Amino acid sequence: MPSIFKRGHMRKFFSVGLFILLVLGACIYMYGSYLVHQHRKPVLAELKDPDSAQFRKERLVRKAGFTLDGTILCGEVNAKNEMGGFSGYKPFASAAGGRAEIGSDAIDRKFVELYCE
Repeated sequence: MPSIFKRGHMRKFFSVGLFILLVLGACIYMYGSYLVHQHRKPVLAELKDPDSAQFRKERLVRKAGFTLDGTILCGEVNAKNEMGGFSGYKPFASAAGGRAEIGSDAIDRKFVELYCE
């Protein structure tokens, strides 16, 4: 029997494989977090008080690959208005190139819905 199938070798082979999978999973998670962070920047630029922003229901929509240019971030954002109160969660869509649309009225909401299908 080949030496790879011996008990000690199989355990090492399994451990190395598991380690590679864990590292790969961590890299994918970190890259997804990077994409979300980059897509949030244009949304924050549209807000009166970006430091108060709260995000929820975020999801990356793939349009053309899993890159910054090929994805759109969709979700809801809530932030303080000019009077200091939170205005309520509004849907948003953020694409590459600094473009973000926040659904403040019915027309904007329809645009965000179409963008995030």
